[in-house]
Amino acid sequence: MGVMVCYSCIFEKKIYPIKNSVFFSGYDLIEWLMERLGIEESEALNVANQLCQYGYFFPISDSKNLVVKDDSSLYRFQSPYYWPWQNRPPDNVEYAIYLAKRTLRNKQRHGLEDYELEALSNLKKNLANKWDFIMLQAEE
Repeated sequence: MGVMVCYSCIFEKKIYPIKNSVFFSGYDLIEWLMERLGIEESEALNVANQLCQYGYFFPISDSKNLVVKDDSSLYRFQSPYYWPWQNRPPDNVEYAIYLAKRTLRNKQRHGLEDYELEALSNLKKNLANKWDFIMLQAEE
């Protein structure tokens, strides 16, 4: 995007327009969806939550709960490289990042199945030289 972000402005709680910034508030997102789609607040919140759960953007402060709040909580767009609509088959590195992300989340809700644990183990062996990169991407 090439947008310069003023971090001191974020901490002063200035609100950025959604179209011009990497960061935006839940309030701005809900209003933007209501204006653009001509829908009510409850439906805009539902659409925003679905977009968040599909991975188009994510909360900055609470990365474990993929929920949009209609307040000043900040969100950030995911890199377009990871947007689901690109419809390309994931490679081993992307699958390893996905599995690593799931291991970092709540184990009861997002726990790995047996076949996924086996796949993660195999990927860890096969991609040992890239594993630090994979974990950095998963934690981000």
